[in-house]
Amino acid sequence: MRIGSAEQQAYAEHGYFLVPDAVPPEALEALRREAALAVEHEEAQLRAKGDAQHVSHAGRRYFVPFRSRSRPALRDYVHASLLEEVCRATVGPEAYLFCEMFVVKPAEVGLPFGWHQDSGFLDYFKHGDFAPYVTTWLALDDMTVDNGTLFVLPFSAGGSRTLVPHRLDEATNDKVADFGPDPGRPLEVRAGTLVVLSSLLPHRSGDNVTGRPRTAYIVQFSPAPVLYPNGAPILMAEPYLRGGARCASA
Repeated sequence: MRIGSAEQQAYAEHGYFLVPDAVPPEALEALRREAALAVEHEEAQLRAKGDAQHVSHAGRRYFVPFRSRSRPALRDYVHASLLEEVCRATVGPEAYLFCEMFVVKPAEVGLPFGWHQDSGFLDYFKHGDFAPYVTTWLALDDMTVDNGTLFVLPFSAGGSRTLVPHRLDEATNDKVADFGPDPGRPLEVRAGTLVVLSSLLPHRSGDNVTGRPRTAYIVQFSPAPVLYPNGAPILMAEPYLRGGARCASA
């Protein structure tokens, strides 16, 4: 048991908590290999379609979703006991896999990402209000200010606990919001650290000006399926926990 009352309290008070050494070195290396394959695939797709799709930009920033559908190593991580614990402690005993993706900022040219709440991206779908969900962000590299780590504005330091209006940044296709002049708290963490944050927590990330890529793997869980009015899932809606136990289909 790695997620207890201290983590739950931090999540409620600050909107996030950290789990150092969340995965063993061999699993971390396997995820890095998966990330390299994902970027190779995404790069080919982007070059064929015009260098930018949604929030991915060829050679500058990659968001590569849904790889766990076909990659067993990613399925193993997504359904690891640690993420089950995270779900129970945050969204509760009923949970759905909402999305998973690699986020990679290439060396020297990796784009930043402006202030936002993850829930703000659901405005792309313009289909009503959705309950907050949880984002797990696994550092596959040592994360620093120089390579574009996360900055957070904790609830306890004035970060909004409610969804605020987001606007489209037409240069990057990002959804961004105004949270005032506070630059936020940088999360400089070692590779293997899991950052668990509420979808309402304001956060941003810097650009990567180092000579190495900066890679993270994101897995998100919702307390109920996130659906279009016709019942089709927005992104993913895979049953994950029922009554606090792993779903038989997982």
